[in-house]
Amino acid sequence: MNDDLVPDWIKRIRDKDEADNAEAELSRLRQRTAQNLVQTEGIKFWKQLTKELEIAAHACSRIGITANCTSESNRSEPTQYGVRVNMSAGSPLAKVVHTNIWYTAGDGYIRCITMDSREKIIRLGIGPSGEVCGIGSGGGMMDAEKGAEEILAPLVQYLRT
Repeated sequence: MNDDLVPDWIKRIRDKDEADNAEAELSRLRQRTAQNLVQTEGIKFWKQLTKELEIAAHACSRIGITANCTSESNRSEPTQYGVRVNMSAGSPLAKVVHTNIWYTAGDGYIRCITMDSREKIIRLGIGPSGEVCGIGSGGGMMDAEKGAEEILAPLVQYLRT
């Protein structure tokens, strides 16, 4: 059919369908780009997170908690990185807690496993300025410092009760 004979309302529907399809394709492309960025740049967030965990662990002494971070990397899996955070408070009967935090290069998440075997997942995403960031339990984006807080604050709270 000649395009001149097609009613305008049909043209508007067709144009909207084409725009919707183009938007869906753009969305898929953005998602693939974000996944690729997380896979290649996630290690930077991991390194920042481990630094923030070390800073926070050291700073816990200011609130009466002894804490330290130790590397738990897996020798048989060179792309798997781990950190164990140990914390204690009080004496002579100290409360003790720990959590293990793991990241495998290329994954889109960081796993935290507490001493009572509960698992917390921090998904990785892309922040507003294009950097890899964590996505907290509430769904909000967080930098490495906030990530360390999300991991350690429940342990601190437990030790202080």
